[in-house]
Amino acid sequence: MNPPFGTSDCDGVVLVTGANSGLGFATARIIASRSARSAVILACRNMAKGVEAERAITEATGNTRVRAMRLDVSSMSSVREFVAQWVTQPEPPIDAVICNAGIAGGSGPTADGFDPVFATNHLGHFLLTNSLLNSMSPTARVISVSSDMHQPPGPRLTWLGAEALA
Repeated sequence: MNPPFGTSDCDGVVLVTGANSGLGFATARIIASRSARSAVILACRNMAKGVEAERAITEATGNTRVRAMRLDVSSMSSVREFVAQWVTQPEPPIDAVICNAGIAGGSGPTADGFDPVFATNHLGHFLLTNSLLNSMSPTARVISVSSDMHQPPGPRLTWLGAEALA
C-alpha cells in the first residue's frame, strides 16, 4: 500500500466510493492521472480488491498518492469507523467526495435493518458526507453517481416494488 500523503505538498484530496471496479475505478484512475500531487482515496468494502485497484492505478498513472481504505457504505458502523479513522489522521481537507458505490439488488435487510439497495446507494453516502463535512475544504464538492435501475428496463424484468415509484 502507498504511504500516507503529507498535508503541505498535496494538490487536493478526492474520495471515491466503490473505486475498486467499474465507473469508480475509471474515475479514480483519471483523477490520479491528472496530477501526481493529487491524493485519491479508494473507499472500498473489499480491501483485497481495493489494494489491487490501488496498485493498478499507481502503476498506470505514476501517482503514489493513491490509497485504498475500507468502507462499506451499506453498513452504518463501517461508515462511522471510516470517518473516525479519517479524522484522527493529519490529512489535508477533502476537496471532493464522489459517491459512486451502488448495488442494484440484495437480499434481506442489512445489519442496521435497512433495505440493502437503499442503505448502499443512499443512506451510507448521506451519513458519510454529513460526517465528513468538517474535514472538507470550503470549496469541496459532493458528486453523486446514480443510475436508472429504479426504472425497470423493459417488460421482461420484474422489479418488485417499482410500481410504488411511479
